Amino acid sequence: MRASGSESSKVRDYRMNRHYPFRIMVVDDHPIVLKGVRACLETEPGVEVVGEAQNGRVAVERAKQLRPDVVLMDLEMPRGGGIAAIKKIHHDLPETILLAFTMHQDNGLIHDAFEAGAVGYVLKSSPLSLLMHAIDSAVPERIKARWCFDHHFQTPILIGDLGQNGHV
Repeated sequence: MRASGSESSKVRDYRMNRHYPFRIMVVDDHPIVLKGVRACLETEPGVEVVGEAQNGRVAVERAKQLRPDVVLMDLEMPRGGGIAAIKKIHHDLPETILLAFTMHQDNGLIHDAFEAGAVGYVLKSSPLSLLMHAIDSAVPERIKARWCFDHHFQTPILIGDLGQNGHV
């Protein structure tokens, strides 16, 4: 499949297999990041940003109220971090797709995010097309594998197939 623009041909065009609509909640402790990510996502057809939160505690409450399809979660925030919020949302709303969205490329954080219930890990330095590819990869079959999206290689990296109990 073809990649768009200057991106590597290894990234498939996520629009080809889009499942509409996506109701997304964005969680980050930096207001400018929240607004920027929201603005980018809202340029995508079939995407509705239904809410925002600036810490993990608020994210858990808003997720219960809004019931988004996808939560894009920063991992390191004051007053309720992302890992704890992923774990709580995964427990309370198991149908919600949780994607870690961080600037940290750290194996320990990747492991902790997946253990808590995230199904993907996307670096904030990734292009929008890679973020949308991560969302698309998580939605269609209700998660068959865990993915880490690495912008350096412009390709998703399979972390492992999920078993019956949702563990790698």
